[in-house]
Amino acid sequence: MQSSFWNIGFVEDDIKEVLRSDHLHIHWLQHPYKDRWFADPFFLRVDEHSIILLVEEFRYQDKKGRLTKLTVNRANYQLEDVKTILEEPTHLSFPFIYRKDDSVLIIPESSKSGQTDVYVYDEVTDEVKKISTFCHLPLTDAVLVDMPDGKQYVLSTKEPTPNKDHLQIYAADTESWKMTEIPLQDVLFDSRIARNAGDVFEVDGVMYRPAQDCNKGYGHGVVIQQISYHDGQFAFETIRTFFSDNPEFDMGYHTFNRMNGLIVMDAHGHRYKMANKMVKLLLMLYHL
Repeated sequence: MQSSFWNIGFVEDDIKEVLRSDHLHIHWLQHPYKDRWFADPFFLRVDEHSIILLVEEFRYQDKKGRLTKLTVNRANYQLEDVKTILEEPTHLSFPFIYRKDDSVLIIPESSKSGQTDVYVYDEVTDEVKKISTFCHLPLTDAVLVDMPDGKQYVLSTKEPTPNKDHLQIYAADTESWKMTEIPLQDVLFDSRIARNAGDVFEVDGVMYRPAQDCNKGYGHGVVIQQISYHDGQFAFETIRTFFSDNPEFDMGYHTFNRMNGLIVMDAHGHRYKMANKMVKLLLMLYHL
C-alpha cells in the first residue's frame, strides 16, 4: 500500500535570494484528485498566464508512474488540464527535458526496465516517440549537461544503490544519442547526497546542481551544489540545503527546477497521518 503522497509547489522568489535563504515560500498546486499524486516536475513552458509541466503521475491502482503533461493557471496555481503522454510496462518518472535546436527530448528515469531511453516530444500533438536507447544501464534521475568547452556529460546514480554517496559521470553524444557505459569520473560524497534533484542551472555564470539529501530517507531534502569544472573533471560544493517545514509534507523536498523566474519543486508527506502518529506514539511508549 502506498503510504506517502506527493504534491508540486512553485516558488516565485528570485533565485539569488533563494540561494541565500534557508526557507522557501511555496505556492502549492491545487487539484481535486485523491486517487493519484504528481511529482518530479520539469518545466515545458512558462508565461504570464500558464505553467506547462511534465511530471510523474502515480495512480494508486496502477502502482507505477507514467509521464503526464500538466497545465496550471499561473494566477492561482489551479490545475486546469491533465494529459498522459507516455506510459510503458515499467515505472517511469523524472522526465528530464533536453532542448536541441527546435526539438524537445525527454530522458525519463526508467531503471525498472534496466535501460535508459531517449524520446522526442511534439509539443503541438503531444506525441512521444522513442529515438534511441541511450544506454543499457539502470540510471536513476539522470541529467544531461552541456559544458562551456562543448563537451556533454550525463550525471547520474544507478540501481542498486541510487540514494547513496556515489555520483557517476559519463560522456554523452547528442548526435548519435549514445553515452559511455563506463564512468569517466566517480564522485564520492561524505553523505547520501549523490542523487540528482533536477536539471543543472546557471546563475551569473556559475553552474549549480540540485541534489537529493537522502540521509534520513529518500527525498528528505534538496541540496544545491556549486559546480567546478576543470580539464574534464567535476567537483561539487554544497552551498544550501532545504528541508520541509510544512507539517503536511513532513517527509521532505525532492525536486528543484527553474524557468523564466519561477522555481518548481515537489514534496511528500504521509498519506495516512493519524495512523502514522499512532505508530510514532507506540514506538515512543515502547522505548520508555
